[in-house]
Amino acid sequence: MVPNFRVLAMLAAIVGWQRAVLPGIQTNQQLPDSSQLATAQSQTTPTGSAAELGDSDQDSSDQDSSDQLPQLRVPVVVHLVKDSGPVSSRRTLEDVERVIAEAQRIWRPANVILEPTFTRSQLSAAQIDSVHRGAFQVLYGHPECCRQGAHLFFVNVIAGPDGRPRANGLALPPSLAVVADHTTVNDYRTAAHELGHLLGLEHDVESPRRLMFMGENGEQITAEEMLKVRQRKFYATPES
Repeated sequence: MVPNFRVLAMLAAIVGWQRAVLPGIQTNQQLPDSSQLATAQSQTTPTGSAAELGDSDQDSSDQDSSDQLPQLRVPVVVHLVKDSGPVSSRRTLEDVERVIAEAQRIWRPANVILEPTFTRSQLSAAQIDSVHRGAFQVLYGHPECCRQGAHLFFVNVIAGPDGRPRANGLALPPSLAVVADHTTVNDYRTAAHELGHLLGLEHDVESPRRLMFMGENGEQITAEEMLKVRQRKFYATPES
């Protein structure tokens, strides 16, 4: 059979055009199927762990609970201890105002409103000696403490019987709490934590993200805690 040179020339031209215009296409390359695409997507898409998703759900639930609770207004008398020897706070009024404002930010999601008044407090010689040795209960005898409301004293240091620092803050329910000048966690978190004790809350042992966990910077307040603080009608009365 005699070959048709015109047809062969046309085929050669087509093949040459394909090689020149489409050099990157490999006709024998297989495309991934849907299962391979799904696997690749799962490997590149970041996802939260089960614990993180659980925390997120818990946070959402707690926020929903706070939206349904009546506003709780808590009077807080803030004592800036001055002219009291070694227990005098080195803080300024502006500093303690900042601390209380940040403590309010922490409590606001629970629909708890702090109503602070600020006072400069001086201790007697006997009170200075007791506080310096860590006997803070003597502050209940201070003439400006402890009537209706929470009373939060800012002092230089919270010391033990040996005079050495031992705590960021402490609470002596029902009405008295103390915050040191130098804290190992955020000072406003310490203030909010101690106020939580005065509102009837105990330490949390489940999550360092929570406000009532010891020695951490957590700020979360659980739905159960939001309900519990509303039982302290001694000085914190929900609005009607």
